[in-house]
Amino acid sequence: MHKKRKRCSAIICHGPGHQSKTHCHNTKPYHKIHEAYYGSARLYARWKGQITFSGFFDEPPQQEE
Repeated sequence: MHKKRKRCSAIICHGPGHQSKTHCHNTKPYHKIHEAYYGSARLYARWKGQITFSGFFDEPPQQEE
């Protein structure tokens, strides 16, 4: 029997006014670094935490080291 994988609930909010959102693309069940390609330009983002926001001109989020 095939089990359905749970989708990661972490998101990046993007677009004008951050009204669009994209879920993390990582398929590992437990992870700390989230990743996604978002927007019409297919920009790449990596972030920690459940939610992050793109920059004013849809730049990828800044990561704290």
